[in-house]
Parts: sequence; structure tokens; C-alpha cells
Amino acid sequence: MIYAGFLRRAFAFFIDIFLIIGIYILFFATLIFHLPALLLLLSGQKDFYFVKMILLYIVGTLPFLYIIYFTFFHGFNGSSPGKALFKIKLVTISGEEIGYLKALIRSLASFISALSLFAGYFAMFFDERKRTWHDRIAKTMAVVKE
Repeated sequence: MIYAGFLRRAFAFFIDIFLIIGIYILFFATLIFHLPALLLLLSGQKDFYFVKMILLYIVGTLPFLYIIYFTFFHGFNGSSPGKALFKIKLVTISGEEIGYLKALIRSLASFISALSLFAGYFAMFFDERKRTWHDRIAKTMAVVKE
């Protein structure tokens, strides 16, 4: 079994983040939410309450979309579109499909890896199976499809 390395996983992640932002722009960042804020800014008014609410909305929905995206794709077949492009698949420690529960746990735990100044991602350099903290928490690993 060949474990997926840092660069392969990083490139796959950036593809996925690009797709998540694209999905966000298409489905969540509609004119209904952004047009009033833009009009308020252009009018020169000093009341930025609505702008603050829009920013709060963005901050609140992007992590939710991130969790849905990765939980769905990883639970469905072990690969997100980015991972599939780079021939990466998530499996359990015993090599089985991870399923939706482990995919959800892994998606949530990835915030721990990121909020620790990405120390959880760099942990893969010190693990013989190249696992991140969220891989360890969910008892998964990323392997290269043969």
C-alpha cells in the first residue's frame, strides 16, 4: 500500500477548496444577500450593520459547506474530486471504505488540524503512514489508488 504524500494531498486539497468556493459563489452568495450591502456601500451611508451581517453569514456558511462537501464525497467513495484527480483514496486503517460517519468525524477533526496553525497537517511528516491529526482521530489514512 502506497501512502499519499504531502504535495499530492496539498494539490488535491487546493482543487477541492477551489470547488467549494465555486459552489459557494453559485449557490450561497446570491444577489439577494450581496446586492443590498453593495448598494449601502456605494451610497456612502455609515450604517454598516447589514455589511456586518453579510460577513457573519459568509463566515458561518463556508465551514458548513466545507463539512458537507468533504463528508459527502469521502463517505460516498473515499475521494473528493481533488483527491480523485490525484488518485488519492481515504480508507480505514484496515483498508476498508470509510463510510459517512468516519467521513464526518474526519471533516470536523480537520478544523483541529487547521486551527493549530496547521500542525495537524504537518504531523504527516512524522508518521510512517503519513497520517494527519484528523486521519488519526477518524482512524483513516490516505493512500494512492493503484
